[in-house]
Amino acid sequence: MKGSGALLEGVGGGRIALQGVEVEGTIHDVMSEISLTQTYRNLEQKNIEAVYTFPLAIDAVLLGVEVTLGERKLSGQVIEKKESEEIYEEAVTDGDAAILLEETEPGLYTMSVGNLLPDEKAVITLRYAQPHRWQGEQLRFHLPTTLSPRYGDPIAKGVPPHQVPEVDLYTENRFSLKILVTGLLRKAAIQCPSHDVRFVQKEDCTEITLQDMHAAMDRDFVLTIESPEACRGAALTDRDGENHLLFATFQPEFPNVQDNVPRSLKIVVDCSGSMGGDSIAQAKVALIRIIDSLRPQDVFNIIAFGSDHRMLFSEMVRAEAEYCDVARTFIGKLNADMGGTEIGAALKVACEIPGKNDTPSDLLLITDGEVWDDGQILEEAIGSRHRIFTVGVGSAVAEGFVRKLAEATKGACELVSPRENMAERIVRHFRRIYAPRTREITVDWPGSPLHDTVANIGPVCSGDTVYLAAWFKKKPAGEITLHVHLQDGTKIDQTLPVTSIEKPEENAAPFGALARLAAASRIPHEKETSARRLALDYQLISPWTNFLVVHVREEGEKAEDLPALRKVPHMLSAGWGGAGGVKLSLMPARRMVQCEMCPRDERFELPTIETTPQEFILALNGWFPDDGKQMSIPGIEDLVDLGLPNEIEEELLYLIDEGNDPSAVIISFLYLLSKSLTGRLLDCGLRRIILKEFKAIRPEPELVETVLKQMEEVTDPAWGFAGVDLTFIEGGACGADGSKQ
Repeated sequence: MKGSGALLEGVGGGRIALQGVEVEGTIHDVMSEISLTQTYRNLEQKNIEAVYTFPLAIDAVLLGVEVTLGERKLSGQVIEKKESEEIYEEAVTDGDAAILLEETEPGLYTMSVGNLLPDEKAVITLRYAQPHRWQGEQLRFHLPTTLSPRYGDPIAKGVPPHQVPEVDLYTENRFSLKILVTGLLRKAAIQCPSHDVRFVQKEDCTEITLQDMHAAMDRDFVLTIESPEACRGAALTDRDGENHLLFATFQPEFPNVQDNVPRSLKIVVDCSGSMGGDSIAQAKVALIRIIDSLRPQDVFNIIAFGSDHRMLFSEMVRAEAEYCDVARTFIGKLNADMGGTEIGAALKVACEIPGKNDTPSDLLLITDGEVWDDGQILEEAIGSRHRIFTVGVGSAVAEGFVRKLAEATKGACELVSPRENMAERIVRHFRRIYAPRTREITVDWPGSPLHDTVANIGPVCSGDTVYLAAWFKKKPAGEITLHVHLQDGTKIDQTLPVTSIEKPEENAAPFGALARLAAASRIPHEKETSARRLALDYQLISPWTNFLVVHVREEGEKAEDLPALRKVPHMLSAGWGGAGGVKLSLMPARRMVQCEMCPRDERFELPTIETTPQEFILALNGWFPDDGKQMSIPGIEDLVDLGLPNEIEEELLYLIDEGNDPSAVIISFLYLLSKSLTGRLLDCGLRRIILKEFKAIRPEPELVETVLKQMEEVTDPAWGFAGVDLTFIEGGACGADGSKQ
């Protein structure tokens, strides 16, 4: 996309800072390795902070980040999340350049490029690996390029305002692409249902490029690869520090045995506005295929939902001809006209429908998954004891949600873009639903592993990929066998020879791609302390770690002002048919009123509604001007106008009456608020003003500690003051004299 497209005014009032995205990668036997290069340039006459929240495949595992700022090549590392955020903010407020990459949620990342000077360019290359997920005879490789609007409130979920992605109808982001398919896969049948591409068959690979060199970033890039069975399983061993790693991918095939036990299937289909266009058309095709696949002994019902829901039948009914005909008529009349995406309520209603004769119930959900409030949905879905099989439809599906929901409930997930074959996805789901369930999984290792990931394997479905990893003191050799025991007594075995890919010791990196893939597969199943340690050891981005680069500029080259925030907007995804978001409306703030003729202790309070921490912070964000200019901190009256709770106001006034400088008291409170759990919702520009004023005023450490103790005592735990750590202030970042230690 270099130099392509018009330069439009971006979100935040400036021109778009993201100038280009280039993708290069290799798809080989067990994984893909991708380089994603983002080029940022400041086209304004003031320093800016470019913030880009973007998607990656949920299986993506960071291998490295390379940064070039101007002519300088910079190196960084993955460090503790809290520490990285502190250092980043210090660098930005000091006028230095800083780059922070963090995981907003699984499959969603935010790149912050702080203090990009006028006409300065930053080129950032992310290298990541992605293990292959075979489903039947097909491998689906996809590269997300955009984000669709989501229903719900990201702020309530805890996403900081500057990380909330935005869509601009006038934006045209573009990307270039070059993919090499190597190894045994190079001779496979490859199709690209999403884009027009060129295939060039070479001696050692198949090269894939875009037909027009650049393409709009308005849909996932998708490749489907059909390959001989020999390509779909491998057991590779490599060095992992002082130990040896065995990483194996299996694809067990079950015998074509389907019992005649009746199945109970609850079909839930998303008819919200976001499903308009391609997605609802796909959903209707899927529903017809589902009805055609039911057996007469099965029972079913259909629930269509948006802001509310419509249930086809009052109870579960047998899949007899008359009921199936009614269902087909119902499906034909469905449209994406039911409002917001209230998935949680629809799933709850579906799960509460009584079954027939204690028949185990499965749930099949068809949706684009574009919601923010997925945490509670997942929790309730797990408690429902239903297996949930998801079909994610659309050109930019929220993979993180639909895949997590399926895997957490022991179901399975299929993604389908508009030009892919929906029928085969539904057939695969029915094979999973009708097949006997997994009872036990055992493994015969080529030796005694120090530890392995067998316990992390969920239910195994015929034709789906199973990942296994184990660590050994000595290099393993020979064979590895996976045993899958089904509830009907059937046992399926798959044996793979172990192949070494170890490099000579002098050329070997500390941790290769396989080692990082294996470590990443362990993180979701470990306790927080162990997960954090794994992420740091293997340099992985996680909920507890970020990647950080800081460039300390020479005196005279530092940015003088705080940077203006420039979000990189997304294109609207192709085929997206309606808006699915709601805005949080602030509750009226309580206001303290004082007559000019009355002393302070004779103030009176107007009848009001109590303010929550989130509401106060959002009101505070609204008080901050969006032009990025420096301003003085608010006074007590300003904070009261914004809804400062009475108990906090009284404590701050008490400290002021005790002789403390009012500015020092207020900035101490605001600084502690910015470090609290709810403080992540503060606008990043406001947070920097607070940090800069904190450095300028330099309140005594004893006063800061006193304010913190008082806040812990008088505020509700929801404010999060109990989680504030003062060691960074006292021991490293900013001493009493405001200097760096």
